[in-house]
Amino acid sequence: MNTNKIKQLTRNNDHTSAYLEIAKMFELKYFISVFNAIKSIIEIERHLPNGIVQYRNTKLTEMLEWVKETQSEEIYKEVYSSI
Repeated sequence: MNTNKIKQLTRNNDHTSAYLEIAKMFELKYFISVFNAIKSIIEIERHLPNGIVQYRNTKLTEMLEWVKETQSEEIYKEVYSSI
């Protein structure tokens, strides 16, 4: 598993794109749609509105819970440490 792109996006303060890459890594269509929609809002608003920050964090937590429950502990730790 290569998390270098996720780490780079996180370093560049592009957290939504990093989360989108995690969703793509595991082919999680629902979360791909969610994070793409959030990216669209960012493009329109030119920033991430507070309410959307909270929503994004909730969806990130849900996605990480899925990773933790369905993947090995090693994979979970690697994904978690990349963000």
